[in-house]
Amino acid sequence: MQQVVKLENELDELKKVPQYIDLFCKVMKQKLGGNREQVEEAIQVAQAYYKESEYPNVYGKLLVLEMEYHLLYGMLSEAVELGERALLFCKEHQAIHEMIQIENQLLRAYMEKGLFEKALTYMIELKKEEKYKEEQILHIQFLLITANLYIMVKAYAKAEVVLIHIKSMEEGLTPNEQLQVDMLLLEVYIEQDKLEKAIDYGQRAYNSVNLFDDESHKYLLVKILRLRARLNSKRKLKMQPEKDFAAAARLGIEYKTVYVDNLVSWSEYLLEEMSQELNQLASQSELTGDEPRTSPMLFSETKLEEIQEKITVAVQKAEEMESVYYLEKAYKVLVKFYEITSQEQLVQETLKKAYKYEKALQYDKALLQALPKETNHLREESEVYHKAYEELQKVTTIGKAFTKQLTAENLQEVIQKELASVIDIDMMGIAVIQNGKTQYTMYDLKGKWLSLENDLVEYTSRLAEYCIQYQTNLIINDGNFEEYSLKTIKNSETDVKLNSMIVRVLKVENQVIGAMSIGSYKQGAYSVKDIEMAKIIASYLGLTLKNTSLYNEMTYLTDHDLLTGLLHRSVVLKNGEALFKKNHKQHKNTAIIMLDTDLLKQINKKYGHQLGDEVLSKIGKIIKENVREEDYVGRYGGEEFIVILNHLSQTEVMQVAERIKTSVEKLSFETKKDKNIKVTLSGGIYICNEYTLNFEDAIRFADHALYRAKLLGRNHIVSYNFSDRK
Repeated sequence: MQQVVKLENELDELKKVPQYIDLFCKVMKQKLGGNREQVEEAIQVAQAYYKESEYPNVYGKLLVLEMEYHLLYGMLSEAVELGERALLFCKEHQAIHEMIQIENQLLRAYMEKGLFEKALTYMIELKKEEKYKEEQILHIQFLLITANLYIMVKAYAKAEVVLIHIKSMEEGLTPNEQLQVDMLLLEVYIEQDKLEKAIDYGQRAYNSVNLFDDESHKYLLVKILRLRARLNSKRKLKMQPEKDFAAAARLGIEYKTVYVDNLVSWSEYLLEEMSQELNQLASQSELTGDEPRTSPMLFSETKLEEIQEKITVAVQKAEEMESVYYLEKAYKVLVKFYEITSQEQLVQETLKKAYKYEKALQYDKALLQALPKETNHLREESEVYHKAYEELQKVTTIGKAFTKQLTAENLQEVIQKELASVIDIDMMGIAVIQNGKTQYTMYDLKGKWLSLENDLVEYTSRLAEYCIQYQTNLIINDGNFEEYSLKTIKNSETDVKLNSMIVRVLKVENQVIGAMSIGSYKQGAYSVKDIEMAKIIASYLGLTLKNTSLYNEMTYLTDHDLLTGLLHRSVVLKNGEALFKKNHKQHKNTAIIMLDTDLLKQINKKYGHQLGDEVLSKIGKIIKENVREEDYVGRYGGEEFIVILNHLSQTEVMQVAERIKTSVEKLSFETKKDKNIKVTLSGGIYICNEYTLNFEDAIRFADHALYRAKLLGRNHIVSYNFSDRK
C-alpha cells in the first residue's frame, strides 16, 4: 500500500511540473523489479497525461522508461516494436539524448531476440556517430552493450578488450556501471576457463550488488547468482551451485531472459552431474567385472522429471519471448537430456529444431572485424611498466631457463611462467633452419601448440621466412601487414586478429639458424623496452637451439603420443573438426569411432602397467593398419582411442570397426605368471548427418554408443544411428 501511495505522489508531482520528469524516471527505475503491475500502470498514466505532440521531451523520456520495462521482463517483440517507433519520434522532435538511449535499448532488444546480423550491422552504424562520445554516460552504456553482444556471439577476447577499456575510465564510472563491468568480466573469464580471475570478479560483483537496496538491481543479482553457480560447478564444488541456481530461480521468475538462462545452466549442471555418475559406475563395473546397470535405472523418476521440467519451462519461456537466441540454448540442452536418457527418436527430432535455430543465429563474421576499435587509450591506462632492475632480473631468469636442457614440454612452462611475465604475448613461434628448409612451430599461450593449418601459423611463418631470407627484424604494432602482402593475420580457431608482432632473427656466430616470433592480439602492445627485451631473449634462444635437437623433439611431442605412436587428443580433434566442417559443406559423411580397451584397469592391477602399456601399443598399431592415410587416429585418453573416417558409408565404417575389434581379439600376451592373456575392444560409431550441429556433438554421440556397447557386455561395436548389436 505504501508503494502505491508513493507512485501516486510521483505522478501527481509530474503532472504539476513537467520538469519533474528526470526525478520521476529515476524513481521509476528504482521501482522496476518491484510491483510490476503498479509500475506499468504509472508509466501508462504518465504517457496518457503528457501527449507526445504537446510535451515531446517528457514523452521521449517516458518512452525510454517503457523500453527498459519491456526489456526487464523479457517482452522482446514489444521492445523491438516500441523501440523502432520511439526512434522515429525522437528523431522527428530532435530529442538527441533520448534517441541515443532508445538506440542503445533497441540494440539490446535485437541481441536478446538473437538477431545478431541486424544487431552487428546496427552497431557498426551507431559507432560511426560522434554523438555517442559527447556524453560519457551514454558512451559507457553503449560500450557495455557492445561487450555484452560480443559475449553473446562468443567473441570473448573482444569483450574482454572492451571491458578493460571501460575499466580504464574507472574514475568516471558510476557504482552501477562498475558492477556491470565486473559482472561481464566474470562471465568472460568463466567462458575462457580463467577461474582465478573469475573468482575475484565474482566476489566483487556479488559484494557490489548487495550494496544496492533498490529493487532494480534484483535483476543483476539473479545474473550474478547464475554465473557464480556456473563458476562453482567448473570448480567442482558440491552443494553451492545448486543453492545459487535455486536462489536465482526464486528471485528471477518474472524476468524471462535471466530466468531462461538460469534454467538452461541449471539443467546443464544437473545433466553433467548425471553424466559423471554414469561414468563412475561404468568405471567401477570395469574394476569389479560386474555387469553395468542401464542408465534409466540409475536415477529416480523424480530426478529425471525435475530436469525435464526445467528444460521444458525454459523452452516455453523462450517461445513466449520469440527469441531465437534463448530457443537455441534451450533446445541444445534438451538434446543432451534425451541423449543421456536414451530417447533416440526425440534426440533426432529435437536436433532438427536446434539446428533450425542455430542457422537463424548465423551472421557474417566479417561484421565483427568491421567494428571500429575502442582501445586507443587502453595501453596508456592499463599497462604497468616494470622497473629496469626487475626487468633485467626476469630476463636473466628466462635466459637461464632457456639455456638449460630444454625440451618441448618444459619450453611451454618457460613461455607461460617466465616470458609472459615480462612481455605482452599471446603466441610464440620458433622457426628453425634444417637441411636448407625452414620448419616452424607456434605455441598459443592458452596452452597448446597450434595446427599448421591455422592462419596464425601459416602467415606468421611467412614473415619469419622473410626475416631469415633478408636477415632483418620486424616490429608491427598497428595490425597492418600490407607491406608484407598480407592484409590481416587471424587465429583461425578464434577469429581474433593479430595486431602486434616482433620477429627477431636467431644468429649464432653470425650464422642465421632461425627466427623467433612473438605476437599479441592487442594494438600497440610493444614499446622500445619490449623490443630490446625480445633481442636479449632471442640471443638466449638461438644458443639453445644451436646446441640441441629441440625442434625435432617439439614437432613430434606436439603431435604424437609416445606410447602408441598415434596423434595426441588435441591434434586428432583439431584435424577431425576441420574434416567435419569441410565434409559438412560438401554434404559428405564424416564418421567417428570411439574405442575403449575392455577391463584394462584389471590387467594393470593383475599384471602391472608394463603389460598394460604393451596392450595399448599393439592396439594402436592395429588401428593404424586398418585405416587410410586420409583418416585420423588418436589416443583419446587412458585406454580410449578415436578414429575419424573420411566419407565412408555406414556399412564400410562398421567393417573398419569390426576388423579392428577382430584383430585385437586375436592378440595374445604373456607374463611370467600367465600365458595366452586376451584383450577385447568395445566401440561406438556415429555417422555425421546434415543435422549434426557441431563436431563436439558427434563425439558425444559416438561416446554414448560406446557406453551402450559396454552395457551389452563389452567386445561389441554399436552404432548410434542403428544400435546394431555386433
